[in-house]
Amino acid sequence: MTYRFSENERFNYEILLALGFSWQQGADVGEVLTAASATADGDGEAWVSTWATLARRVREQAEKCAANGRTISARDAFLRAAGYFGTALVAVDACFAPGARLRELFAGHRDCFDCFAAAWEPPAERIAIRTRTSRSRGTSSARPAVPGAPCRR
Repeated sequence: MTYRFSENERFNYEILLALGFSWQQGADVGEVLTAASATADGDGEAWVSTWATLARRVREQAEKCAANGRTISARDAFLRAAGYFGTALVAVDACFAPGARLRELFAGHRDCFDCFAAAWEPPAERIAIRTRTSRSRGTSSARPAVPGAPCRR
């Protein structure tokens, strides 16, 4: 028997994905299950609102941890917040003014991910990869995540 968190295929997949991130501190099982229970009916607006609210709350925790010198806790919370902003984006097309919500949520996602990446030791650095037709951006780090400096925004 397979357990489903949502009758909506897309939402169910995203919940399973978020749970899968927990083993690397990319999500908290309790936070994910709480958000999932609030969005199980497949309502896109409720999905975006629930996950965005969670992402903002976790970002606030990360900022408090960073301000108090708790760099590992801050780093892990920034990663969770980035993931939750990303999860909120899944249903942004169901919202009123999806373009505005997309810009807001992606900016939150990117900001939190940048803070997480800056906390790696050594800090990840931004890279640009040029192709014949476009330019891609990303981050690179020479070693896996370990305690490091707080976010340098």
